[in-house]
Amino acid sequence: MFSEASLTSGSAATLDLGFNIPPPIKTVTVEGSRLLIPCEPIRGEKGLPNVTWTNEESLVNEPRRHVLTNGTLLITEVRASDAGQYRCVLRQGTRAVLSAPAGLVLA
Repeated sequence: MFSEASLTSGSAATLDLGFNIPPPIKTVTVEGSRLLIPCEPIRGEKGLPNVTWTNEESLVNEPRRHVLTNGTLLITEVRASDAGQYRCVLRQGTRAVLSAPAGLVLA
């Protein structure tokens, strides 16, 4: 359900990054609605990882689309331009874990 990407090589450290609740595979919504896409990371020995989201490989970072403290992506007013493939990205130190793509489709 997720993939591991190491940002550096040669590390023998145990990776304790993963998802308690991974994003859904597909979400269907309507334009103008408020949308929450969950992504709850596992709290490891080093605490909670940093959670970011990408849409079509671009970082999601704007007032209308932002990440809540629990890792959930909030889109306050869905637009047609929000459709696409989202990934939840967990980062801790030099390690990162990406969720499977979560498709957002407008009905």
